[in-house]
Amino acid sequence: MLGGDLGGARGVLDLHRLAEALQDGRLEARTTTLDTANNTLVDLQSRLTLTTEDLALNKGVHDTELKRLRRVVRQAERDLSHAETDIKALERQAKDLGGEDLHQRLITVQEKLGEARLEKDRVQRWSAAHMRLRERLGDCMVSATTLETAPVRDRVQRWLQLVTAGHWNRIEMDSQLNVTRLAGRPPEIDGEAMGSEGLRQVIHALTRLAVAVKIYEDTRALNPDQPPVGIVMDESQSHVDSNRVKRLMHVFNEQIRAGSVQVIALSHRRDEFQNLQAMNYDIERREAYDLDED
Repeated sequence: MLGGDLGGARGVLDLHRLAEALQDGRLEARTTTLDTANNTLVDLQSRLTLTTEDLALNKGVHDTELKRLRRVVRQAERDLSHAETDIKALERQAKDLGGEDLHQRLITVQEKLGEARLEKDRVQRWSAAHMRLRERLGDCMVSATTLETAPVRDRVQRWLQLVTAGHWNRIEMDSQLNVTRLAGRPPEIDGEAMGSEGLRQVIHALTRLAVAVKIYEDTRALNPDQPPVGIVMDESQSHVDSNRVKRLMHVFNEQIRAGSVQVIALSHRRDEFQNLQAMNYDIERREAYDLDED
């Protein structure tokens, strides 16, 4: 009876070992899939950066060509104006003298005037074509920049909601990360009147932090040994109330602990960066100290 119980126990143990082996196989497969996805993401980010740089180069080339064509048009207009003046002068001379030579010169000048008009039309068509191409390149650059800065805007919006305790929960930015609209419990406001100075300082600090984290993540994808990105904050929260400063420092502390950023904070307010996970330095006493020490 005891032998039968032992045999059954061994069978259950073998089944558990088989299940664990299958589970390990699935975990390994998922890990491989995740690594492949991460490599693909890095490659796509690299291609996006190259595409953005190429668009910027092409836009610069076409801007220069457009300026040159505009100068050509202006020169053609000047030549046309001078030719018309010469024609009128020759017409008066021909009328006064009635000479065959002047009449022939008049015909020659009229022919040149016709050629100048044709050249002007051709240059204007080229200028218009370059203008359309420049606008298309500009649209492509805006789209590429918008895609590149989307993670920054998403982080700023999420962090702003945390720092303001849900008071502001949606933010819109253009491709240059300028605030265009805010929304929350009060009515929406646009970027022309973006609220109090304290709110502006909070958004500015969160935007700088989001950009630094984006730089760190993009660089670390190519270099695993990438050090944290440095941020200097000088009286950056002088108009922000203490409660929001505490929440803001919590957001900064999360990124400091994650190794994404290093922060150098300067302030005359003792409580401004008191919640920041950092080493303190008293300028008057020339003394460094850590308030978290036991």
